[in-house]
Amino acid sequence: RADNLQQLRFMHVHRIDLIIVNDRTKTRTGKCDLCLRIFTLHKICMHSGSKGISSEIIQVGGVKIHGCLECNHCRRTGEEVCIQKDDPFNEWFEKMRAADGIVLATPVFVGNVTSEMKALIDRACYISRMRVRVQGQDNIFKHKVAAPLIAVRRAGAMQAYFNIMSWFAISDMIVPTSSYFNFAFGLEPGDVDNDAEGIRTVKDLAANMAWLLKKIAS
Repeated sequence: RADNLQQLRFMHVHRIDLIIVNDRTKTRTGKCDLCLRIFTLHKICMHSGSKGISSEIIQVGGVKIHGCLECNHCRRTGEEVCIQKDDPFNEWFEKMRAADGIVLATPVFVGNVTSEMKALIDRACYISRMRVRVQGQDNIFKHKVAAPLIAVRRAGAMQAYFNIMSWFAISDMIVPTSSYFNFAFGLEPGDVDNDAEGIRTVKDLAANMAWLLKKIAS
C-alpha cells in the first residue's frame, strides 16, 4: 500500500516531460534508418515501467533553420530568445527549456551532425549560456537530463556524438550512459533492424534515462 501511495503521489505531483529532437530521416546520400530507434526510445520510456513520463518528438530534419549569427542581441538585451524569428527555433527552444529531459538524435552527415542539428545546438547554447557569461547565474539547462543518439552508415559517429556532448558538457546537464556508445548502423530503411547491439544500446539508454528522470523527480 505504501508503494502504491508513493507511485500515486509521484504521478500526480510531477509529470516528467521528455523532448526528443529528431533530425533527418533521409540524408542526401540515402535513407538513414533513424525513425526506428526514435520510436524504440519513445516506446521504452512510455511503457517499460516509466509511467509518468510524457514525450514529444520535434522533427528538425528538413526544416529551414538559420545558424547562429553571434550578433549578441540576446546577451545585450537579456532576452532569452533569438532575434531570428523567421524559423521555428524559438518554439523548439522553449519546449526544450520546459522539458525535464532532452534527446538529440541525428544521422551522420559529412562526418558530423547535420546542419540543422548544428544550428539548433549553436543557437541554444549561445542563449542558454547568457546567464552564466553575462549575469553570473545558472545555465537555463542546468540539471536537465540529456543524451545524444546517432545513426551512422560507416564513420563519423564519434564526431557527431562528441559534438552534441560538448553542448551538454558546458551546460551543467546530466548525461545518462548506456551499455555502449549510442550508435546504430544502417543506410537503407530496415538496416538498423540487423544491428542487434545498436538496438540493445538504445533500449538500455532509454531505460537508464527513464530511471534517472524518475530518481531526480522523486
